[in-house]
Amino acid sequence: MLSSTAGNVYWMGRYIERATNSARMLEATNRMWLMAGGSREWQSLAMAFGLDEKFEQKYPERSVGDFVTFMGVDSSNSSSIAASIQAARNNARSERNNLTVSVWEYLNEASIQLREKLDKPLTGANIQDFLDWTKRQMILVAGACETT
Repeated sequence: MLSSTAGNVYWMGRYIERATNSARMLEATNRMWLMAGGSREWQSLAMAFGLDEKFEQKYPERSVGDFVTFMGVDSSNSSSIAASIQAARNNARSERNNLTVSVWEYLNEASIQLREKLDKPLTGANIQDFLDWTKRQMILVAGACETT
């Protein structure tokens, strides 16, 4: 296997993991925030991602909804879920001839559906819908990778 192929496949997998793990951590933070009645649970997650300063510069209000948007779909954040999915797709596209049809189709479909989701603000019920969608799509891709 060529080193460029190995690198692209490796990073594709890492970006898929990052999107899944980010969605799970954001879901847990959102639930804690809902149970606590509006305290600032997101601050520890922002620090864990190492993005607390960048987030505070872009969103001075620093609400949990802003943080979910920043970590979910903000194009200025290269660690966002949307950026991770797009980066995974770009790596997969580079190795299209080395991937199975199912891996490529699931990842490409996730990328297409993501564009539709970017039009909706991440507030209220949309937050959980987006996080559930992310987990579901990334599990499909990871499962296709595992079984093929």
